[in-house]
Amino acid sequence: MYSYILEGFSWAKDIVSWSYSGDPRYHNEIRQAFSTWDNLIALDFVEVSPTVQSDIFLGFSPIDGPSGTLGNANTLFFQSSGEIISSVITFDPAESWILSNSGEAPANGTRFYPVAVHEIGHTIGLGHPEDPNVIMYAYANDVPNPTYWDIYGAQQIYGADDSGVDVGQIDQFDPLSYIASHGDLIVSFGTNEAAGSEHFWQTGLFEAGRQITFEGLEYIASYSDLMSAFGTDGRTATNHFIQDGYFEGRAVTFEALEYIASHGDLAAAFGADIKAGAAHFISTGTFEGRDTTFNGLEYIASYSDLIAAFGADTKAGATHFIFTGTLEGRDTTFNGLEYIASYADLIQAFEADPDTGAAHYLNRGLQEGRQADGFDAQQYLANYSDLRVAFGTDLDAATAHYITDGFAEGRVDEFLF
Repeated sequence: MYSYILEGFSWAKDIVSWSYSGDPRYHNEIRQAFSTWDNLIALDFVEVSPTVQSDIFLGFSPIDGPSGTLGNANTLFFQSSGEIISSVITFDPAESWILSNSGEAPANGTRFYPVAVHEIGHTIGLGHPEDPNVIMYAYANDVPNPTYWDIYGAQQIYGADDSGVDVGQIDQFDPLSYIASHGDLIVSFGTNEAAGSEHFWQTGLFEAGRQITFEGLEYIASYSDLMSAFGTDGRTATNHFIQDGYFEGRAVTFEALEYIASHGDLAAAFGADIKAGAAHFISTGTFEGRDTTFNGLEYIASYSDLIAAFGADTKAGATHFIFTGTLEGRDTTFNGLEYIASYADLIQAFEADPDTGAAHYLNRGLQEGRQADGFDAQQYLANYSDLRVAFGTDLDAATAHYITDGFAEGRVDEFLF
């Protein structure tokens, strides 16, 4: 049984403004309530002054006296399309409201923050389900934040926030992977799965950036000693990372999707299955001499439409190439090393890392008007016989040499008479 109700109306834009006029003691908790929803769904809430028109207005006004209706949300929308025009949230000043930092016991009144979260839920299109264990239940309860079903319902309308978690994609939540994804949780909880699970559902879901990014098999594939020790036992590897690897300075460097994208047969067999790709490398690919040649960031940087769509999301770039890019005949034309080698400040700032170069271009370089191909690796090789002996026709190796050594040695990539 689904414990959420959709009212049938929603915002048709990505940014929704709100304003509050009333007792300033409640202002911060209203901000926190909007921030909670903002971190969960692909809708941005922006506070504006109460002196200007906003999409959502909040304030206090008598409703029905104490111990009655705590608040209500009146939403105006187009009947034909369900597009919301505006909404007004009213809280009853006659209630005995308790602020989060007041130290008062719930028995002495009603906590204000959960009610604010509840009413904002109405303004985004959520109704009252019959489940008393969700925050959108019609009557006051002890639920402090949106629950799985509250979030699931809201994400059915707007999708998940880019920095948040898509709860519909959590088939089986793994608290160890969640802990391993965040250094502060590793230090705080170790391998305490109960603590990790409690933190995720009560806190992590509502904190921007608390995504589950760690994959035990990718960790194994990043180190030959771990492949020998653990094979394809991702759970044991996750325990190792939490207990030892993190403190040894180890990190996940293997990208399963990039590995899959590097080999047509794997793309056909596995699609975007990260576990399958990493397991293949561990059990088969490493013995076949397979390597990762595809770079998701460089692929994105090669196309303006992908830059606009994915930014610096490596996994999104690799996934696009696996399912769409190959069929469209796309290829990678951007070279992160050449980009770094084109600018003295980047050479001094970065090592010879194509990911770092591509990420800089996507995040800053493009906006700064930098060019992606200002370095001539072929001419650089042609200028120096010792480099031709060392690198042959390997342009990437020559470019890396220029970044790490050649630039400091005064070598150039211009034609020498």
